[in-house]
Amino acid sequence: MKKIIFIFLLIVTVQNTYGSNKAKVRIVTLSPSLTEIVWDILPKNKKSALVGVSSFSDFPKSVKKITKVGSYIEPKLEKIVSLKPTLVLSTKRGNPKGKIEKLISMGLNVKVTHIKNLQDLIEIYKKIGQWIGEKDIAIKKSEKIMAASQEIAASAKSIQSNIKVYYQLGHKPAYTINSETFTSHLLELAGGKNIFEKSATRYPKPKTEVILSRNPDIIFISDFSNKNSKKKEIKRFWKNLESTKTSFNDQIHIVDSSLTDRIGPRSIEALKYFHEKIKILANSRGRN
Repeated sequence: MKKIIFIFLLIVTVQNTYGSNKAKVRIVTLSPSLTEIVWDILPKNKKSALVGVSSFSDFPKSVKKITKVGSYIEPKLEKIVSLKPTLVLSTKRGNPKGKIEKLISMGLNVKVTHIKNLQDLIEIYKKIGQWIGEKDIAIKKSEKIMAASQEIAASAKSIQSNIKVYYQLGHKPAYTINSETFTSHLLELAGGKNIFEKSATRYPKPKTEVILSRNPDIIFISDFSNKNSKKKEIKRFWKNLESTKTSFNDQIHIVDSSLTDRIGPRSIEALKYFHEKIKILANSRGRN
């Protein structure tokens, strides 16, 4: 009985919210990536339109103060509805399908996004800009992303060496990525070759001996903890694996996961970083 009453009250709240055509834009984002994109598009005097964000939304620092609506995989429906959003932005991969369908069934305006590459990111910028009434700003932002990515892609084509890249997510347990992921797309644009691009799963968990057998030239490790002690532990682990046959020649780079794994305005920074490291390695080979 309590559950029925709760659902009824939620529906009434939603209907009251959308009953007026004069309702101001109120946005809730269900992933850190979408939070960064919306924040990037909104002008300074309209940032308050973002009324709810997912738990791990932490960039820029200003969004930390915004009401949290649950995690990426466990959004809190009651909290979302209580914020009376005019737009809820979700992701096809990550947000539970059942909960998204529940929000839609209650009358909320939910848009489901799916970003596989930079071209998708550019299109999402335009769509979100249109949905929140900031089309012109979104187009300008998307054009900058396009121009920057094209410049880096052109530079990457000059890389002659086949630079094999191993990208690691976390540590103990450690996962990697296949070609269906956005980060793998960035690595390819940057001039690298993902050694697990053909894996059957998006996030495989390869054994150390398999990684070594594929002989990566450069290793990027996405660190979720962002602690110096953890970084030292990770580097020590890989250094201990070096032998006369396997040497990474200081090509082990620990990266900020929020920069390299999160899709949004900072993806260009991640692309530039990958390209810089890969090109330095390729050029050093050319001189040898």
